[in-house]
Amino acid sequence: MLVVLAAPSLADRVSAAEGQASAEEQRQWTAEAEAQQEAILAGLASRGITLKRDLVFTRTVNGFSALLDARAVAELERTPGVAGIYPVRAVYPAAAGADALARPEFGPGTGRRADVSLPGFDGSGVTIALLDTGIDRSHPYVQGRVLRGWDVVDGDRQPGAEGHPEDAGRVEAHGTRMAGLVIGARGAAGLTGVAPGARILPIRVLGWQPTATGGHAVLGRGDQLIAGLERAVDPDGDGDVQ
Repeated sequence: MLVVLAAPSLADRVSAAEGQASAEEQRQWTAEAEAQQEAILAGLASRGITLKRDLVFTRTVNGFSALLDARAVAELERTPGVAGIYPVRAVYPAAAGADALARPEFGPGTGRRADVSLPGFDGSGVTIALLDTGIDRSHPYVQGRVLRGWDVVDGDRQPGAEGHPEDAGRVEAHGTRMAGLVIGARGAAGLTGVAPGARILPIRVLGWQPTATGGHAVLGRGDQLIAGLERAVDPDGDGDVQ
C-alpha cells in the first residue's frame, strides 16, 4: 500500500516558495518530511503496530509504501496527518503493435515517430532522466552517452538491461529502445534520435519481476515509479534538487 501524508513534500515547499529556495533550505525541508513519517511510525508503534517502510518518498510526495494488514490500515486511516492510503498497482512498459507505424496516426509529421527533431538543437548539455527498464550501455547507438543512474528494482547503482531469471538470453530491451529514440546517433542510413547530443540518466523502474501466476514478466510497481521520480529530481540523493 502507498501511504500519503498531509505534511508537505519538498516539491510542495519549493512551490510555495515560488521556486526560490536554497540548497540548505531544500535539505531541511526534505529532512522535515522524513521526520513527519518517523513521527507517524512512532505513534503506530506505541499502539502495538510496527511498520517497515519499503520505499520512502519526500521529494515529489510525502509518503511511503509498506505491506499493511487490516489492523494497520484501520489505524492509519484514523491517524492525524495521514492524507490517504492507496493500493500499489502494477505498471508496464508502453508498447505498440508491429503494424503501428503503418497506421495514419503514426505517420510522418504526427510527432510519434523517431524522425522528430528540433531544428538547430541536438540536446547538447541536457541530461534526460529515463524511467524504464535497464539500458544496454554498450549498444553502439547509445554508447558513451548513458550515465551511471540508479536501479530502483534491485536497489543499486547498476541499471543495466537484465536477463530473464530462468532464461538469460531474454534480455529486457524496452529501455534501450527508448534511449535510442531519444539520444540515438550514428545509426544505419543516418538514423538518429530526437536529441543525439543529450545524455541519458537511466533509472530502472521496470524489469523482470515475479507475477501472481508464478512466472516473471517485465513490469514495475507504482511505488517503484514514484521512487524513480524521486531519484530523477535528486540524482545524488542529498535532499536538494540543485
